[in-house]
Amino acid sequence: MRAPVLVVSFSDEGFVAKSEIEAILRARGEVRVIEREYNRYVGAQIGIYNPREEKVGRVGRLRNREFLFVVAPPGVEISFPRAEGGAARSCDASCLGPAGS
Repeated sequence: MRAPVLVVSFSDEGFVAKSEIEAILRARGEVRVIEREYNRYVGAQIGIYNPREEKVGRVGRLRNREFLFVVAPPGVEISFPRAEGGAARSCDASCLGPAGS
């Protein structure tokens, strides 16, 4: 893909570790990561049931972490929204707006 900045979204529930994705993307340029937690799907919250509506699994963790990898080649600056007063700030989940949006 030809683009000055690449954005990749990946969950901590995937089969590739965050560190592995960062290493792969680092070959393309500077990597910044925005992390955001969110509720897992409803099945994780109520448990696993078979077709006879018998509970057959346990409730696992209730939160996932989403990683938004922003990658830019040398010479292309990665910047995030500015805080009040115009000071630059790093971006965390607040850059993405309210949870659930």
